[in-house]
Amino acid sequence: MTVALLPRTVFNQHSTMNHAYAWCEGVVRVRARRVISAARRIVWPRRLGPLILLYHRVATLPNDPWNLAVSPAHFDEHLQILTATGRCLTLERMLKALHNGNVPFPCFVVTFDDGYLDNVISAFPLLRKYAVPATLFLVSGMLSSMEEFWWDAIDRVFLTPGPRPLELSLTVSGKQYDWHLGAAADYRQSAYEADRGWRATNGLEPPTLRHRVFLEVWELLYGVASDERERLVRHILQWAGFDRTGRPDYAIMSIEQAFRLGSSGLIEIGAHGVTHSPLTEISPKMQRQELTKSKLQLESILDRPVRSFAYPHSKFDAKIASLVAECGFHAACTGEPYNVDPNTNPHTLPRVEVGDWDGHTFEKLLKRRIFD
Repeated sequence: MTVALLPRTVFNQHSTMNHAYAWCEGVVRVRARRVISAARRIVWPRRLGPLILLYHRVATLPNDPWNLAVSPAHFDEHLQILTATGRCLTLERMLKALHNGNVPFPCFVVTFDDGYLDNVISAFPLLRKYAVPATLFLVSGMLSSMEEFWWDAIDRVFLTPGPRPLELSLTVSGKQYDWHLGAAADYRQSAYEADRGWRATNGLEPPTLRHRVFLEVWELLYGVASDERERLVRHILQWAGFDRTGRPDYAIMSIEQAFRLGSSGLIEIGAHGVTHSPLTEISPKMQRQELTKSKLQLESILDRPVRSFAYPHSKFDAKIASLVAECGFHAACTGEPYNVDPNTNPHTLPRVEVGDWDGHTFEKLLKRRIFD
């Protein structure tokens, strides 16, 4: 908004008129600021604090049941909008600015969870193109693995086309579970193409019995210890006729790639556990091991301190948050969809998960999240 001020006249011999003019000019400026502030309150009633964004993958996948991937084209649009709208910081720099009371507005933190190879191949070149720093939370025990994350392996078994055996039996924590697939044992390519838009996160009914069994098996594996889960994953893959070697589109970055990212000056590396086990589902002994071992493994790889953590599956409670601090992490991220404010506990930082949205949709989210 532009306000035309009174023309300045120099009164060399009439100081009273100079004072009068200065007073008038001050009144106009005060009124102009009030008009501008009122207009801003109508459009953006209240500024909100820093917004931490949660990504997992930058890829175009044939099937994405957990809604983890953002296409490279959409991620490019997101970065354009972020750099045009505000300032992006790493998690550690944002917390320092928050502590010092000098957070830029708007302020964004781009984070990635897990450590997929496409973070290196697709995401990093775009982050470098726009000079956007990011914080990557890596599952330390999976770096350089030729296998897939367990949830991707289960997706491969049940949600990709092709025949499967009629019967599946699993013994989980001493209890036996049985499924009869019937006609769903043969999942045709045409049906697969029709069902590709289904997401486990959208609350819709599973379109086939294969999808229903997928969800039930995932739920069972989610809550067990990592060694039992690995045994079950191998059994299920063998039942379906697959080995544990992962598909190229689901590859995980190597130790060397993690080191190069951490040495780039643009990427901050944080921990995401050793096995990506939800901390609320495992014993206190295993909780501490997941935290301390992931920190030590990554610090050994990077040759620098690792100060931040992201809760696997966003599962935590107050006791676990205290344990995270005790294990030497200065900050930890959740998946609670809020903005950061000066009173936010640094060990329960909120994050907003980003979907595969075009630029227009993403921009609307930002406006909604940074102005209330």
